[in-house]
Order: sequence, then structure tokens, then C-alpha cells
Amino acid sequence: MDIEKFKMEELPLHGKIWQDISQLEKERCRIGKVDKDLELHRSSLRNRKMELRNKQHEKKISEAMFNFMAGISQPKTESLYFLKWLKIQLDTLSRRHLSKLREQYNECKNKQGNVNEMAKLDEQISRSSLGPEHFFRELGQIYERACCLPENDPTRLTVEHLPALCAQMLLDGFPVELVDGDTSNIPMKWISEVLTQLHRLVDSKSRILVMTVLGVQGTGKSTLLNTMFGVQFAVSSGRCTRGAFMLLIKVSEEFKSELKCDFIMVIDTEGLQSPELAALDTSYEHDNELATLVIGLSDITIINVAMGNNTEMKDILQIVVHAFLRTKEVGKKPRCLFVHQNVSDMSAHDRNMRDRKKLMEQLDEMTRAAAKMEKKVTYTKFTDVMEYDPDKDNYYIPGLWHGTPPMAPVNTGYNEAVYELKRSLIGSVQTSDEVKRNNAKDFLKWTVVLWDAVKYEKCLTKAEEFTKDCLTPAVEDYITKRLGCDIADEMMTGDVGLDFSTRTHFQFAILKQLLDEDTFEKFQKYTDNYKTFVNEWILVRIIETFSQNDKWQKLKLKHLSEVVQKIKDATTQAKEEIEENTDMKKFIQKIRAHLEDQLIFQENDFVIILNKADTQQFADNLIYFLLKMEQSLTKEYNSPTSQDDLQEAIRHLPFKPHELLFNRLYGCGHQCPFCGTPCEAGGGGHTQHYSNMHRSKGLGRYICEYSNKLVTDICTTAVTTDKSFKSSKTKGEWHPYKKYREIYPDWEINGDASVEASDYWKYVMMTYNDKFAYSYSALPADIPKTWKELTKAHAKISLNKSFNIVEYKAEAD
Repeated sequence: MDIEKFKMEELPLHGKIWQDISQLEKERCRIGKVDKDLELHRSSLRNRKMELRNKQHEKKISEAMFNFMAGISQPKTESLYFLKWLKIQLDTLSRRHLSKLREQYNECKNKQGNVNEMAKLDEQISRSSLGPEHFFRELGQIYERACCLPENDPTRLTVEHLPALCAQMLLDGFPVELVDGDTSNIPMKWISEVLTQLHRLVDSKSRILVMTVLGVQGTGKSTLLNTMFGVQFAVSSGRCTRGAFMLLIKVSEEFKSELKCDFIMVIDTEGLQSPELAALDTSYEHDNELATLVIGLSDITIINVAMGNNTEMKDILQIVVHAFLRTKEVGKKPRCLFVHQNVSDMSAHDRNMRDRKKLMEQLDEMTRAAAKMEKKVTYTKFTDVMEYDPDKDNYYIPGLWHGTPPMAPVNTGYNEAVYELKRSLIGSVQTSDEVKRNNAKDFLKWTVVLWDAVKYEKCLTKAEEFTKDCLTPAVEDYITKRLGCDIADEMMTGDVGLDFSTRTHFQFAILKQLLDEDTFEKFQKYTDNYKTFVNEWILVRIIETFSQNDKWQKLKLKHLSEVVQKIKDATTQAKEEIEENTDMKKFIQKIRAHLEDQLIFQENDFVIILNKADTQQFADNLIYFLLKMEQSLTKEYNSPTSQDDLQEAIRHLPFKPHELLFNRLYGCGHQCPFCGTPCEAGGGGHTQHYSNMHRSKGLGRYICEYSNKLVTDICTTAVTTDKSFKSSKTKGEWHPYKKYREIYPDWEINGDASVEASDYWKYVMMTYNDKFAYSYSALPADIPKTWKELTKAHAKISLNKSFNIVEYKAEAD
């Protein structure tokens, strides 16, 4: 059978037409690089693509494809037998046609022949290859061409079931092509619906761990995966993997809790630095795109290298480092493992410490070079962009064969080494909290955005620049402006809410704690500058409260989630309201309008940068980077915070919660000019200050001029007497207490000679008389005899009585 003719006649949709469509899509993504009128060129590309889709519509579904669809539509067991049988038959057929071409190709490669000649041979090998993947590609194009029709077209109804069939194949363990190996493109409508159907087939909460193997062509990547997981990526027909295939492995019930996932998604890729692509100007770009995509999708990346080939190692590392750097920039830092194949001495791990050190130096050097190219010079080490430990993350595997195949026996050491790799890998997954597990829907989201990212490289960068330089500061500003008020509200209503519920409870809580601790230093700080003392007291209580049970982290995450959702909604609404070629300034203004000034950012500088960006694509990329920003900030906000760091953060909030609580609960902040007791009139808005709990004036630094002793009488008594006072306000002149309002007109002190200081303050004055006197450069006050009989228990009872709070049951003697 002529395979090339069969593919043209029986599988026509994914051949030349699909290749041309893929090329047009690449042109559209690089439209900013053409020296033409952009709108005319964009319109021309759309028309040409529509013409190609029309050509696809002209072709009928072939008999071979009807048989294929019938085969995979059978019950599970029959469909899997059908695919197995089909694969065996097609491999046998392809091998006959490929053997001579492969021999010629290997001869050319071994002789380091002309790369153009190798590219021609590879093209012939591609045209002469036939596998199940070609039928699935055709299935995808049948679906994609139908998606171009109006929604009410009956043709669309006839293909709606196809993605579910492919999703079931994936669920049953059959490899499904993610990246078309012949066009280096993803049929996104097809893949999106396949993954959507997969999400519906499994529990929507199912977690998927994604693992990728990257390496140079022919180094045994597929064999490694087949041996490690017992799967069947294509290796038998003599054809190297092209593009990228995904395969789903269901995790058994007993391992789900240990691995923290329900499925493992394994991605097998074509070899990097393939000789047949070396002749093309886009070969390096192709490798970078593929590496960026699969690394971005993966939680764990295995770099597969052949031992001893330093040139090959350097080439692949350059590509890999660039890809890792780009994925780091979008908020991912996947785990990296190096597998060294064809190692002759299995004690290599112990003996190759020097080589691992050299590898680390090369990786660091390439990271700096790549960072310079990408203008990300803050990255100076490979570990800045990857989770990698050179001592733990290097594995050495011997060759698969003892001798030269096909007659050589299999090397049992290969299986043992791969098993050890698998065991270590599973162990690291079990203990790692860094590895993320997404569901099928998340995997789809990553696929769409990452593929757009590698295609729309400039537009991606602009969306990234906009998110980093514009939105991220605005989001952080949004959060910090709300934290202070939220903390104050939580303190008034949460677990410690009673102490902050009313001004009475608040004052009581402070005085109670002062008495419980019973230290001169704190009493003096309270009496000398109670505003500073109370602010610090509130701050300490806030620190104690929000350093427990991750309250600080949870509060920041709550606001992060809400603001990201607001931006997503605003971007989605703006995208729906604009036409395809809307001016970027109008698009940004629409986003701002939908946010209703809840988020403040300046767009002027960025409109200049973005003016040539595709608004629709920019909107998609913006939402993607929002998610990455959210992930990055979530990780930052979730990190443990010491009490010192928490205090520093709260002190720098624009609305300081301790000051808000002070103003709400402790009044205006004014103190009695004689004894220092705080005003009880509440917050602002009053013109007269007063207090019902005056204390000895000695605590307000009043000293008898003649004896130089601290004064024990209280303000309410003094203002009824004929005594006088002097202070800085009287300019050192004596002034009668009865006329105190001439000096202090905003204080109202109700004169009552029968009122005594509370036992609380009598106890404080009596207990710390000498220390207050020494601190104020005075002599100790003459303490009344009855004061000397007071104990701490009396002070507690007095405190309760003053605030009408029943708490202490101690009895005074």
C-alpha cells in the first residue's frame, strides 16, 4: 500500500490544508513583524484561513475514517482491542516503508552529512509514517472545521460526540497527541473540548500531577517513560516521537493520599535539537516554544541527557534554561531532575561529584546569559528559576542493551536504575508541598494560555509588563488600604471583642492588665503619656491576635481573592464589549470603568507600550497573568510571619488599626491638666473634656513648691479650695484652683470635696511613691495612713466598682 497516497485520499483534512492553516496562524501571531498595513494584512490572513476551511468542507469523511470512528465508538474493551490491533498493523506497515529511509537517514547522520539532505529524508519518513495519531489528527480536523460553521448548522451536531470519545481513550490510558508533530501546532478547539470532556468524565475535584521528559532526539525518552510507568508511547516502529503526546495514569486508591493526586499526566515530547530541523531558521524557536509549553504545563520536568556528550548537553541546557526562565516569569517554579543515560559505571553518582559541580556552574552561567537576553538580570542562579538540588536530583542509568541490538540482550541494570528513579521521584512528590496538583480544567487553562503565550510572544510580554508594573502595585495598594479597617473590626467583634466592644470595657481591660502586671515602668508610661501607651497596648493585642491561627495571612488572602475576581470580571466584561481591533486606550478605560475606582492605577505610560497589542489576545493573557500574580502573592502571603515582621507591616499600613481603635474607643486623647486622667467624652466633636475618675495630682507631676513633695489630693477637691497652682500655661505665676477654667477653658472638673481618689490609684500612688518621686525629681508624698492598708485585692475591687463590672471575687481584709 502506498502510505503517502492513502493519507492524501483517506486522511486529507490534516495534511497540506492543516499545515497551511497552521502557518497562517503563526503569521497572525507574528503580525507585528511584517512591513505592511496591519489591518489589511490581518484581514487577508482571515480570508485565506476561511478559504482553507472551505476546502476542508468540500472534502467528505472517508471510508477509513468512518471505520475508525466506528471502532473507537465500541464499548471500552472492544475499542481498546481495536486500537491495539490498529497500532500493530500500522506499525508493521510503516516499518516496511521506513526501514530503508531510516537506514539512509542514520547513515547521513553518522557521517554528519548535509542537514538539508537530512531534512528531506525526514520529510519522506514523515510522509511514509502511519499510526493511530494520524487518524486522531483527522478526527480533530473534522471537529475543528465543523466549529467554523454557524451554531445551528446540523453538521455540528454530528461531531459533538467526538471529543468525548477521545477523552475516554485518554482516560483508558491511550496516548493522545497534544502538539501535532507535523505542523508543530495545537488544534486548540479540539484539544480544549477533549480536556473539557475529560473533566466531566472524572470527578471535577480530581487532582492531576503533570510530568514531562525533555531531551535530545533518540536518547530514549519514550523508553524511559514506558519502563517507569508501564505505558506504551510509540517506540517500536523506528519513528522518533514528533510533537508532544499526553497520557493519563490513574493512581490507585492506596497511593492517592500519599501522592496527593488522583492521576498522573505524563507528557512525552519530540527530541530537541533534531538534525532534520537544524536546516530551518526557526529550529531554535521551535524547540524553545515546545520546551516552554511542556515545562509550563508540568509540575516535574525530567531532563534526559546522553552521558559523555558535552556539546549535546550544552545545547539542550541552553533551551531548557530559557524555558524555565520564562515559566518562572509567569509564576511557576517546577521541580527539575537530570537523568544521565548510557552510563557505563553505575557508581557514577558517587564518582561524579565533580561533574555535578561543573553542571551546576554551567546551569548558573546559562541562567545569567538567558536572563540577560530576556532582560531579567535579577536571576543569577539556576535555582532562582527551578527547584533543583544537584546532589539529590541527578540520576544515572545504564544503557538498555548489552551490546548492539536487535540481537543484544536487555540490560537488567536499566530496569533497576529506572525503578530507583521512580521510587525516588514518588518519595519526593510525597514530601513536597511545592508541587501543585490541578484538575483537567486547570490543565486546559494552562494549555490555552501557554500556547498563546509562545505564539504571541510580544503580546504576552506586554500583558506581563502591564500586570507586574501596573496591576500588581495597584492590587497590593487595594489590599493594604483595607487591612487596617478589617483588623479594627475583627478586634471589636472577634475572639477578643469584649475588651474592645465599648469604651468602658476597653478602659477596664487596660487598667486590669496594668494591675495584673503591677510594674512601675508601665504605670508611669500610662500616666505620663497614656496616648502612646494605649496605642502600643492596642498594637500588642493586635499582634497577639493576628499571629495566631494564620489570621494575618487569611485576611490578606481574602482581599487578594476578591480583588483578582473583580479585575477578571472587569476584563471579561470589557473584552465582550469591544470589537476585535479596539484601541488599547479605550480597552483599558473600560476595565477601569467596570472597576468603579475600586482599584487605582495609572494607564498613561502603559497605553504607549500597548498601543499595537491585539486587545482580545491581550485580555486573555492579562487574565492568565492575573492568575499567576494571584498564585505568586498567595505564596508570599501564606509564608510564616514573625511577630516582629507583623508589627512592622501593621505600622506601615496607610490606615493603622491601633490608631483607628484608639479613636473609636479611647476618646479624643486629651488628659486632665492636673492629674493626667484621660477625657471620657468620646471621640472628636466635643468642646468640653471631662472625667469621672480623677486621681492624685502627684501622678500628674504636681509637686508642693514649699516641701518639694508629690501632692496626694485630687483635682475635684482642689478646685473647691483656695489653693493655687502654677504651670507653663500660667507662665510660672500662681493661679487660683477655683479659676482654673481661665487657664484651661476646655476642661470641666466638677468640684466635690467629698469625692476621693479610687482605691485603685491610691494603691498605685502608695506602692510606687518613692519611684514616682525619684522620676519627677521630687520627694515622696506624705501617704495617708488609710492608704497604707490597701492591697492589690482592694485595687481590683475598686476597679470593678468604678466600671460596674463583676469579675473579681477577692475580698479585702
